[in-house]
Amino acid sequence: MTSEAPVALTTPPAGYSDWLAALKLRIHAAQQRAALAVNRELLALYWQIGRDILARQSEQGWGAKVIDRLAHDLPQQIYWWPDRTLVSGSLEDAKQLISQNVPDYKIV
Repeated sequence: MTSEAPVALTTPPAGYSDWLAALKLRIHAAQQRAALAVNRELLALYWQIGRDILARQSEQGWGAKVIDRLAHDLPQQIYWWPDRTLVSGSLEDAKQLISQNVPDYKIV
């Protein structure tokens, strides 16, 4: 047997509680910034994909079925993609809508 009390039952040092509260806020703020950065990057990617599809449909005569083909092919090729609906019809339609209505989108 050890005579030491579990960490949760020991008295924290002076200032520890305030430091812990501030640390939790910093962690939460960093998580929020990371989520926003990921969302920004994914939005830019989706917009670029939609713009690419529109260009190929316009210039090369690709039909709307290319979206269904992408929905089938991409999840098989990019197995690590967390969102299996990335190129589903409704999301792809949204990407095209964004690229049609925001043609000069800039990554900031």
